[in-house]
Amino acid sequence: MNSKQIGSARYIYILSALLLLCLFLSLSITPITASASGSASAGVTALEVNPEEILPGDTLSISGKASPNDEIWINSVFELSLSPTYDARYSREFTGIYFPAGEKSFTLTAENVENIRISLSPVFWRTVEFPLDGPLNATDGTATISIAFPVIWSGMPFNIEGEKNVNVFGDAIDNVTPVNLQVTMAIKVIADSNGYFSLEIDTGGVPKGEFLISAGRHTKTVSVVTKLTPAPDPEPDPKPDPEQLTPAPAPAPPNIISFAPLANVSDTEGATRTFKITIDQTVDVSWQINGTEVQTKRGVTEASYTNLSAVAGVWNVSAIVSNTDGTDVQTWIWNVTAAPALAPYPEPDPKPDPEQLTPAPAPAPPNIISFAPLANVSDTEGATRTFKITIDQTVDVSWQINGTEVQTKRGVTEASYTNLSAVAGVWNVSAIVSNADGTDVQTWIWNVTAAPAATPAQQLIPGFTALSAIVGLLLLTYLMLKRKRY
Repeated sequence: MNSKQIGSARYIYILSALLLLCLFLSLSITPITASASGSASAGVTALEVNPEEILPGDTLSISGKASPNDEIWINSVFELSLSPTYDARYSREFTGIYFPAGEKSFTLTAENVENIRISLSPVFWRTVEFPLDGPLNATDGTATISIAFPVIWSGMPFNIEGEKNVNVFGDAIDNVTPVNLQVTMAIKVIADSNGYFSLEIDTGGVPKGEFLISAGRHTKTVSVVTKLTPAPDPEPDPKPDPEQLTPAPAPAPPNIISFAPLANVSDTEGATRTFKITIDQTVDVSWQINGTEVQTKRGVTEASYTNLSAVAGVWNVSAIVSNTDGTDVQTWIWNVTAAPALAPYPEPDPKPDPEQLTPAPAPAPPNIISFAPLANVSDTEGATRTFKITIDQTVDVSWQINGTEVQTKRGVTEASYTNLSAVAGVWNVSAIVSNADGTDVQTWIWNVTAAPAATPAQQLIPGFTALSAIVGLLLLTYLMLKRKRY
């Protein structure tokens, strides 16, 4: 084959590859279908992650239990906030995000923006921007790009695997309001015949902070840190005289060396009470009231538990400390009596002029002063939705869906609830705030519709017949050149 024939064949090869690349990219920007929704993982009964503290780029092990041979979608989510530039632009690059083999979806949502666009590299040795025809405009300040893999074209699967660099950028609503980003990767795994499933996730590209892992209705939080908490190095022992060797003593069990209060305590209904302990070695601490666990701490040498609103009754408060060497317990009897009835207000002497008498104002009840979203909302099955409130005084918050409590917060002035995998239906989402002065409620109607059926790949590409003709013509030219060589 002469140099001219070689050049022609190389040109045909490169052009064919570029046409296939364009086809692949056109098919890749598709909505997440129902297979990635929370309903596909509803049978998950247990979820574990290890470790709970990890460095960026290390491997996170995930395991759990579901129904035998079930399809499980494992979601990994992290969030961060960006400050826009002086000209109201925003951007953030995530380097080395790992795309595993198999079925998956990648979703990026930006709040307080005018539009969004992302770039992905390397894809066939180049950088590709999504959407291909320019930035995606936001709706009510929120924009979401979802990419599902693999796609099937003419019976052939196309996928993206391995480490990729993802850059998100666009126009913010102004140069002051922070841009909130949420990045979600959903990965499908299959439970074995006993219902067990497992997955290992590379945390490359995940920023420092909380990394949420969920499957079905189960959620675990992993801390991504830049430096792991070091374990103390044991001091070397001098080499003993063989004649003086004695068996090493067994490790001493943990011991609570101080605690407060120093004795059983009594309070009045509604009071705030704090219990504290100090331990002589690192332990895990379980705080229990009448045998029910209310708080845990891991790997500590001191711990405290605060109850912000005492309820009348006699309560057994226990701090149970444990590690591999043993356990110890500190117990208090906490007697909470009902608040006394208010004594009648004495009439002042001399009696004031009735026209000048004004009663003391009653304490104002709590008031929800801001909330988001600002109206009832609609989503598609499998979406992630966050509800937020701000209150004008310290309260306890109960989040409820259709009357069932799903999350509580105590002693706060702000609270939020995030549902990571929307299930089709109409849901009444309520945030009920309360303290000694009263209550307030914010309610949203959340309409979650079933995901639409997937559109056939050929209908996604205008001019599909023309493209097929071009590819066929190029292949025919290549065969003619090859035949001429011989």
